[in-house]
Amino acid sequence: MAKTVFMVIGANLEIFLSAVKNIKLLEVSRQGQALYAKCNQRDIAQLKKIAQMQNLEFNVLMQNSRPIKYLLWSIILSGLLLTVFWATRFWTFVYVTDDLVWAEKIHNYLGENGLKPGSVYGDYSHVTEKVFKAFPEITFFDLKKDGIRLKIDFKTKDLEKEKAIVSEIKTTYGGIVRYVNVILGESLVKPGDVVYPGQIVIQGNPQAEGQVFGETVVEVKTKVLCEEKVRLETGNKEKVILIKLGSKEYRWGSLPNNSLWRREEHKIGWAGNRRQFVEITIVIYHELSDYLIRRSKEEAEKIALEIAEDTLKEIVKNSKVFDVKTATNVLDDAAEVQIKAKIETDLTKERSGE
Repeated sequence: MAKTVFMVIGANLEIFLSAVKNIKLLEVSRQGQALYAKCNQRDIAQLKKIAQMQNLEFNVLMQNSRPIKYLLWSIILSGLLLTVFWATRFWTFVYVTDDLVWAEKIHNYLGENGLKPGSVYGDYSHVTEKVFKAFPEITFFDLKKDGIRLKIDFKTKDLEKEKAIVSEIKTTYGGIVRYVNVILGESLVKPGDVVYPGQIVIQGNPQAEGQVFGETVVEVKTKVLCEEKVRLETGNKEKVILIKLGSKEYRWGSLPNNSLWRREEHKIGWAGNRRQFVEITIVIYHELSDYLIRRSKEEAEKIALEIAEDTLKEIVKNSKVFDVKTATNVLDDAAEVQIKAKIETDLTKERSGE
C-alpha cells in the first residue's frame, strides 16, 4: 500500500488528532505548531478535508508507490538495507531539552568531533569527556541509542542562581511592613515600619536571604486610540525549502522582495551517512500589511479597561488584594483607564507586568 508523508500546521492540532482517530497514522511527531505523520495514500483526501475544517494548513511532503511486480524485490532490498546498514547507525539526533540554543551548540560541537547523523554505533565516552571540558556549564550529558535515533540528554548549571549571592536585600517598592521572613542575615525593619524603594531591609552576615512582605499600592495606566495603525497578516504565504547537503545548500522557492513579511521556520531533522548529512528546513513567509483600525469611544474604553485589568491580574496574581479603584477618562481621540490597587506582596521582589 502506497504511503504518503504529510505536514499539518496550526494551533488546533489536538482537535485535528481527535477528529482523525479512526484513520491509521504512522510515525507521528510534533515540532511546535507543526505535525508530521505518514498515512495510506487513500486517506489523504479525508485528512486534508478535516484539516481545512479546523483552519489548519495541510501539505503533502512525500508520496511513494511501487508496482506489484517490484514488491518482492523491494522487500528483499529493504530488509538488507535495514539489517546491514540502517540498524548499525543512527540517523536522527533527538535532544531531550527545550533549550534550543544549547541544543544547537552541542549539535555543532558533536559534528566537529566526528559524531554526525549516519555514524556507526560505538563507544563515544571520549566525546562525552570532550563535551564536559568544552562546556563547563553542562552538569549532565548522556547519549542513548533508540533504534536509528540518538537521544541526547543534558543539563546545565543555573548560572543566574550562582551569581545571586548578595550581602544585602533592598526593597523594590515602598510600603508598610506587615511581616519579615529572614533566612540568612539580620532584619533591619519590623512590622509597622514604612519603607521606601531601594531601602536596605535585610543585612547579610555575610550573605542575606529572605523576604519582606508589606502593604503597597500598584498603579496601571492604559490608553487606547480611536484610530490606530496596525500591521496584520494578509493571508498570503510564500514557501522556501532549504536543503543542506554537507557544505552545499539547495533552495526551492523564491524569497519575497517585499520587506513586510513574518518568517516562520520548521526544521524536519537531520539524516545522512558518514561523509554527508542532510538538513531540511521549510521556511514560510507570511505577508504583512498596514491597516487603519477605527473604533468608537465606547469600544476604545472597553479595550483599555480590559488591557488594564489583565495587566493588573498579572501583577497581583501572587498577592493579596485589599482594594481596587478604577478611573476612566474618555477623550475625543482616545480612552484612558487608570487602576489603583492596594495589595500585600513581597516588597523586595520584581513583579512582572509593570
